[in-house]
Amino acid sequence: MSSPACPHFDGCNAPLCPIDPESLSHGAWFPDEETCRRRDLQQPWVARQRKVARSTGGDPARGCFSVPMLARDCRITSAFRGLDPNQGPATPERVKTWLSEHPAIEALSGEALMKAREKMRHAREKTRATALASTVSEGQTVSAERGTETSDMKVYGNLSEPLATGRQRTTEPGGTA
Repeated sequence: MSSPACPHFDGCNAPLCPIDPESLSHGAWFPDEETCRRRDLQQPWVARQRKVARSTGGDPARGCFSVPMLARDCRITSAFRGLDPNQGPATPERVKTWLSEHPAIEALSGEALMKAREKMRHAREKTRATALASTVSEGQTVSAERGTETSDMKVYGNLSEPLATGRQRTTEPGGTA
């Protein structure tokens, strides 16, 4: 790679470079190493590099990653690990085994997506009701606003019971009804 090919060439220490075919086919990256800074060449695997670095706290003990591993759209959590460099280089067989252990995230169908959204909506409402119940006295009636609707709830311990649903707010937030 020559200097004019990349404006960051002189100060770049990224082991995986989108314009260097040699680094893409044989390179390995550790979470504490630099990533490509060129914005015009950003590949999805570069964004996942950054996510792995954030999720692992830049811990090099989490192992090394090759481009095919970073290109896999799989779940990246704080427990995410790459290949152990002490067990040898990142051979195609080891990478293939790693990829089989880290399945790609599948897109949800329309029905599954609607179920997931409904489940999250119920979880948010339950969390909101629990938080509300912890701030008021038992038996007290409170109003909860969501968008332009207001719901009255009577609080019983950690549970809240809706008294009315869908009442339209008559004034701006912060005003009196």
